[in-house]
Amino acid sequence: MSNLKDFYDEKFIKDKAMWIFEDRDDFIFRVVTSRITLTKIIDIGCGNGHTLKFFQDRLPDVEYFGVDISSEAIRLSDEKVTGTFFNVDFSEWSTRRKFDVVLNLGTIEHFKDLEGSMAKLKKLVAAGGMCYFEAPNNLSYSPGPQTFRRLEQGSRQLEWHLTHDAWEEKIINVGFEIVDRIKGMKNWWQFIWILQ
Repeated sequence: MSNLKDFYDEKFIKDKAMWIFEDRDDFIFRVVTSRITLTKIIDIGCGNGHTLKFFQDRLPDVEYFGVDISSEAIRLSDEKVTGTFFNVDFSEWSTRRKFDVVLNLGTIEHFKDLEGSMAKLKKLVAAGGMCYFEAPNNLSYSPGPQTFRRLEQGSRQLEWHLTHDAWEEKIINVGFEIVDRIKGMKNWWQFIWILQ
């Protein structure tokens, strides 16, 4: 895993604003806050903390948490967000805490043990809470088989390439209930589900 950590550390060292899209953060904020009153939120694969910062600027009394494998990303998050951050590979992390909102913003598709990682997400959701689950439509820009493989362009990350229906099958297999389906504005965050 150290190679993966180094991969993401290098990305955030080169570009501290990596993957910051305010229109996406605004979209997420509007969807989440229209459905739930927040007290505690966690971002799995929080990166540089941009989404949590967007939320905190508007909801300062919420408790904010983030998990990321990159120590550089965690350092950047900690600089901009008052919260609790864990510099660890999500697959190796555990907690007894539960959260009103669990954010998966294009993260889980990077884990080879996809259903195991999705089941870990489910365990983090408090009773009455929700998981905002976002996945890319990689097949639209990285055509080929539905497998775990490297993107053919862009960030060149290793990701699951799945259709919308294949994602839904996995979501249901791990015991999530699909509350809503939403279409994101860009193909790299096109597939969105609200899950319980």
